[in-house]
Order: sequence, then C-alpha cells, then structure tokens
Amino acid sequence: MRERELFTDASLSTCLDELRLIASKHGSALETALRKHGYFKIAGIDEAGRGPLAGPVVACAIIVPLGMRLPKLTDSKLLSDQDLTSLYDRLTTSKEVVYGVAVVGNEEIDRVNILQASLKAMHQAVEK
Repeated sequence: MRERELFTDASLSTCLDELRLIASKHGSALETALRKHGYFKIAGIDEAGRGPLAGPVVACAIIVPLGMRLPKLTDSKLLSDQDLTSLYDRLTTSKEVVYGVAVVGNEEIDRVNILQASLKAMHQAVEK
C-alpha cells in the first residue's frame, strides 16, 4: 500500500505522535502537505474493539480517490443503518477504493495487550 517510506523505524513513534496531533486539528491540511511531498496514497486507518472486555480487535485501512466525496461521513456512530449500508456498498464496490481489513483475536490481545494488538491489526490492514 505504501508508495514511499515516510519514516525510519527509529523516528516512527515520535513522528506518529506528532502526526496524530496535527491530524486531530488539521486533517485536511496534513493530507495536502503530504501530497505536496509526493505521497499520493494516503490511508485512513481505524479500529474497533478496544473498549469491550472480550473479543477481537478489528482494523481497516482505506484509500479513497482524491475527488471522492462522502458528505455524511463524519462519525459512523451517527449514521443510520441505511446510510451505513449505502456507504459500505459504495466503498466496497468502487474500483477506485483500496482497503484492507484485519482481525486480531482475544488470545493475542491477552498475550501482548490491547494497544499492541490494535497496532498489529492496523499494520496488517495496511499490508493487505
């Protein structure tokens, strides 16, 4: 999924912390800046399952084309079932959309902790 490597392993943690802070305040500005530096395949990544006491953690990484508009998508928890279904159908059937989904089970969560399991699921989703 990666077009260019963005960080070295040594600086990854620090850079990710800085990117999270910038993205939380200026998501579109960050994406614009990355594009100016030659990064054109920018994935959005999210996970589900960190809150429950049991079960897997699931992560998804998705790249949508630059011009694709998803006006109702601000917070999936606020979407109706009909809107969720429509959005799912649009994203999973579009040939321009690239996505990967990964699941890390409860045994792995118990072994490494929920944060590490979430990061592992995110990494696996990007690799797909």
